[in-house]
This record gives sequence, structure tokens and C-alpha cells, in this order.
Amino acid sequence: MKASIKIITSEKKTENGYPVYLILSDGSKRVKRCVCHSFTEDWDVLNQLPYKHHPAYFELISSIYEYHSRVKKINYGNYVFKTAATLLFPETKTKSSVFYDACLLFCGPNKTGSVYKTVLNSFNTYFPGVLVLEITPFMVQNYMKLLLMVNKPNGVYAYLTKLTTLFSRVSDASNPFKGIRPRRVKTPQKQLIDKDLIKLTTTLTYVGINDFKNTIDTVNRYRYYWLLMFYLGGIDFIDLAKMRYDTHVFNGRIQFYRNKGGTNAFVNNLIPELAHSILKKFKCYPYLVPIYKTSNLDNFRNNMNKRFSEGVKDLELTNKPLTKSARYTFINRARQLMIDERITMEIVGHEQHNVHSIYTDNFPLTVRDEAHLKIILLEIL
Repeated sequence: MKASIKIITSEKKTENGYPVYLILSDGSKRVKRCVCHSFTEDWDVLNQLPYKHHPAYFELISSIYEYHSRVKKINYGNYVFKTAATLLFPETKTKSSVFYDACLLFCGPNKTGSVYKTVLNSFNTYFPGVLVLEITPFMVQNYMKLLLMVNKPNGVYAYLTKLTTLFSRVSDASNPFKGIRPRRVKTPQKQLIDKDLIKLTTTLTYVGINDFKNTIDTVNRYRYYWLLMFYLGGIDFIDLAKMRYDTHVFNGRIQFYRNKGGTNAFVNNLIPELAHSILKKFKCYPYLVPIYKTSNLDNFRNNMNKRFSEGVKDLELTNKPLTKSARYTFINRARQLMIDERITMEIVGHEQHNVHSIYTDNFPLTVRDEAHLKIILLEIL
């Protein structure tokens, strides 16, 4: 008896790729279930895992690891076929005819399960207690229209995609969610343009006449943080918050593995003089900036996005200077300057590195540093 998980390229390819099956076989006995779909270029056939560039990597990976765990348990155990099938497909034990109850089995404690639970609760709000086989395309169309009254099309699209997945996991019947989607809209641009950058770098917010608590530096701290994220190569807010001189700064360079998404992307950027001049304003060694003092980074980031935008309203920027926009602005500037995209990817940490030395990157540091400085230096007319 053998359990396995594998992509089957001999079957018909769908718009989402080939099916990936969880399979249990014992001589003439065989049972399988499709757990996801993937194109071959997005799937690691050797290890039967999605590559990190798979479009749905973060949605899939927790479930796939769970499936691998079940497979190993069966292959190293000594079970009769019926018991093995129950272990491999535990959701079959308590499958309910009620859509909400049946889908709850896939709403585990991980991030993917939490997202499924949110989507499931939304559908159940409009159609409480509906049976699996009672759901019709007409019902789904109405659900979509109701959501669009209070939500953006892209968010509704994501909800319906996840409900399609959930239905396919609890029923082999024709999927009523399939193909029912609003037209997605282009995401608004978040980056700042050169005129915005010039305004941010040549002006300061001043202390109010009756404000005896703040200094010129404390009222501009959010501006400093935003500019540091931009100057250091479009780094993420959460990475800036955790940067330390004793563990991340070496020979005038900032070196770390990106926190975002749990990737292993290695960042090795120079600390330009523009960044040094800001860092000198903070005296919080070993940390670069005093954000570490906050007990809740999410709340701090939300406050920064709100207060920084309000504090520079008079500049009439084309976009709000959100924490995310520093990275988008850096990347957009590189594109406008026609800098090789591969160089930009190394600077901002988009590529998946497995390096432990600064000497094994695709481009010499001199080339990357030259591009880095070109991006952050503005021509002020």
C-alpha cells in the first residue's frame, strides 16, 4: 500500500493547470482526490511542492505540507486500506450536507484556513444553513451582486475563487461558483512621482507654536522612516523596524533576509549618505530606528500611514505616502530610468537567494550600487 501526492500531466490541462492528486493505492484498490491545480513550471515535481513563484503559493503551502505529513504517516505505518483512506482523507469522516459545516473542516488554524473561514462566514451570512446541493449559479450571482454593493470587484473576485475551491473539496457535483466573477479592475498606483519625492526631501513639517512636547525631528519622524525605506533600496517597514547595527550593518552595507512572506530573499545594499544623514538623528543603538519600542507594529504602521498623510496634506502629493509606497516608488523609479529589472530585483530582494556570501550574487555589488544611487538621487530643478 502506498500513499502519494503528485501532479498528473497525463490528464487534461485546465485554465489553472494540471491536477495535483492525493493518492492511495493498494493493488487493485485505488482512491484519489484532487487537492489543487498547477502548471508544470510552478510545481517542483521532485519534491511535489509548489515553487515559491506559484501564484497561489501562500494559500497552498500549509495544506500541501499537511498532505505530505499524512502521506508519510501512512507509508511508514501498517494500516489496512480503509484505515489508511480515513487517515489520508479525514474530511470524509464527518462531511455534512450543510455547506457551511462541510467546509469548516478546511478552515484550520493556519493562515489559509483563517481566510477560508472569513469567506465562508460571508457566504453563510447571506445564505445561512444552505445545503451543498441547494447552491445554484443564480444564488451565487445574487451573492456576487450583494458583495459588490459594499466591496471592491477585486476583493469579490478573490472571495468567489476561494468558495469555488471549497465547493470542489466537499462535492463532486457541478460547481455553481465556477466562472461567476466580477470583472477585475486595475489596482490604483501607489508609488509617488518625482515631484512628490522632491517635495518630501526639500521640505519639513515644523513644530506648532504652542507645541512644547515635540522637536523638529519628532514631528518629522514618519517622513524620516519613509525616506529611509526608499533610500535603503525600497525595504519593507517591518524590516526597517527590526534593523540593528550589530547584526545587520557591515562595512557600510545593510544585510538581511527579507521578513516579508517568510521568504529567504537576501538583501545586501549600501547605506547611502542620504540615509546616513537621517540615521544620525536617532540615538537608539543597537537599533537603527526607535520603532522597536512599540508593542504592536501593525498599529504603529496604521498610525504612521494616517498621520504622515495628514501631516503632508499641504504638499498636495499625487498619492498618499504609505509605508508600502516607498518600495513601489523605488521600483517604479528604476523602471523609468530603464535599469535592468534583474538588478532591481536583487536590490529590493524579489529573487529567492540561497547565498551566504555577498560574492555570489548575479551582479557585482558595484553595478548594483551604481543603480541604487541612480534611483534615489533626484535632479532638483
